[in-house]
Amino acid sequence: MTPKGWQRQSLGALATAYSGGTPSRAESCYFGGDIPWVKSGEVNARRIRKTEETITQQGLESSSAKWVPSGSVLVAMYGATAGKVARLEVRAAINQAILAVTALPHLASNDYLLYALEGAAPELLSRVQGSGQPNLSAGLIKSLEVLVPPLPEQRKIAAILSSVDEVIETTEGVIEQLQNLKRAMMQELLTRGLPGRHARFKQTEMGEIPDEWAIVDFGNLIANGPTNGIYKPASSIGSGTLLVGMTALDTDDCINPIDWAKSRRATLTADERTYYSLHKKDLLIRRVYARIDGVGRAVCVNEPPEPAVYESNMMRVRLDENVAVPAFYREYLDLDHVRARVEAASTLAAQASINNKTLRAIRVARPSVEEQIEVVCQLESMGRRLRTEREVLEGLCNLKSALMSVLLTGELRTTPEKDVA
Repeated sequence: MTPKGWQRQSLGALATAYSGGTPSRAESCYFGGDIPWVKSGEVNARRIRKTEETITQQGLESSSAKWVPSGSVLVAMYGATAGKVARLEVRAAINQAILAVTALPHLASNDYLLYALEGAAPELLSRVQGSGQPNLSAGLIKSLEVLVPPLPEQRKIAAILSSVDEVIETTEGVIEQLQNLKRAMMQELLTRGLPGRHARFKQTEMGEIPDEWAIVDFGNLIANGPTNGIYKPASSIGSGTLLVGMTALDTDDCINPIDWAKSRRATLTADERTYYSLHKKDLLIRRVYARIDGVGRAVCVNEPPEPAVYESNMMRVRLDENVAVPAFYREYLDLDHVRARVEAASTLAAQASINNKTLRAIRVARPSVEEQIEVVCQLESMGRRLRTEREVLEGLCNLKSALMSVLLTGELRTTPEKDVA
């Protein structure tokens, strides 16, 4: 049912919409000019104020690239970003994978259409499911029907949602700053030790480290493993024992890195449950390449809520806690130079992977257990701050989703201020 005073219209009736193009890469004179040029991957930025590349006037004229006015809505049409929307905050040209939507000012607000298109993205994508990559078309997007209130109410709705977006953006900035600070802390604490603790340092194959630290093979710290996880066919999946997969891991969360609710269940024998069991403080290490995390990323297992095992794309390591603190080496394995060594040691067959031998041979620093514990305390304090901010961000995203569902349908009506054209 259409709310009183609202209309249901196609996007094509409310706005102009067109895609752009790409100048020939073979002509260097087409690139590096003063015209901002937006590619579809940049639509992830939500607000586009600058672009990764620029083109020249000659490049613009030689291709289908088109100028788009500031304030327009950009919709990514192809590939991984299909359905994503962004607000263009500079005048720029676009490529062929983007549809520019510019509201007809007497009918609609660009900002309102931004949120209407964001809310409609699941519907658009559902129309092209099963076609390989989810590629949208200009015709499909322009045929989308949109509920449209009067302009003053459009602006009020957009203002409410924009205010939430601003808080989301601020929170994302805080998270990024904390992540950068944590990485800087990791580099200092895991390579030079606690501040003021060490007066003398020595040069090693791992760089400069405190004189009291040793360099050892990672295998010297292992009490049990590495042990590859279990493979279970689809016929065994559905009920039984918790089966942790890579999708349940958050390698950036050092407090609760496994979301047990995202684990599957599988039918196992008693021997399998014992052999592949997961215990608190086990290290779970990505054994095969993952697009986002690469190979070798680790988590230190948090308390399982019930007996659990892990899938074959990971390996389990139990450290000798007389010489190694698991949470310390979870962080240590994430150092850039250590990850580079792990990736360099991985085999490149059908898929990059690490095995028992290569992991045990990775060289690592070994501080005293006491210092390892103190370092972990400092890093986990930062981890708790990050987790708190991520929970705030999740709450804000949920709030925005709830507001969109009632504001864009007219279920919750707003009282606009006096309209200003």
